[in-house]
Amino acid sequence: MGFGGGDSGEEVRPLMNVVPFIDIMLVLLVVFMLAVPALQKSSADQNPADKSSEVSDTGAAGAASHEICVSRGSVTLDGVRTDRESLLRSLSDPALPMSDTITLSAAPGTPWSEVLPVMGIITESGRSKAAFSVCGEGGD
Repeated sequence: MGFGGGDSGEEVRPLMNVVPFIDIMLVLLVVFMLAVPALQKSSADQNPADKSSEVSDTGAAGAASHEICVSRGSVTLDGVRTDRESLLRSLSDPALPMSDTITLSAAPGTPWSEVLPVMGIITESGRSKAAFSVCGEGGD
């Protein structure tokens, strides 16, 4: 009957319990199923809007995009060179809706000492949000 201490010729093979492994895989699957749509939505929010869908400053539905570029001591707003006082007036103008996207760009190598005052001007104009980018050397 095999109750004795003798060797019956059968090997005892240990079995691996895979139930905890399967549980962990199912939890990870659920986490990724929830995380991927959220990540896709946040990355879609970061992509700039299609230029063809933008509306001009005259107003209707949708927001326009305006770029401020700091390069070699000069500041441009939408490609037009301006000084800091004129920039503040332009950004504070009620004709420029607060819903418009403001992108602050700097040419490569531009020191922060030139960019930070422009950030202050954006804040002074009452805007609380701005996007950041890199512009060409000529303020393009």
